Amino acid sequence: MAEAIENEKQGKIIKPAKKEAIVSELLENEMTKNPALAEAFQKFSAYKKYEFLEYIESAKQEKTKLARIEKVIPMILANIGLNDKYR
Repeated sequence: MAEAIENEKQGKIIKPAKKEAIVSELLENEMTKNPALAEAFQKFSAYKKYEFLEYIESAKQEKTKLARIEKVIPMILANIGLNDKYR
């Protein structure tokens, strides 16, 4: 606590590191095939885009990634976030 007060007095500003952007090549391929999907995906906030990408890329097998993409495509087109049902 004392360190935080001292940093504030000295005018030091510590910014938290941003998360790395996740790129899903499989989702990118789906978006090139379906322009409506790409347009709907771009309407989401950066946080919701990150949720979708993290959900897809956290799968270890490509088969699982493809299954997750098939699951989220209707959600993206309907403008429903991945975790909206919990909010």
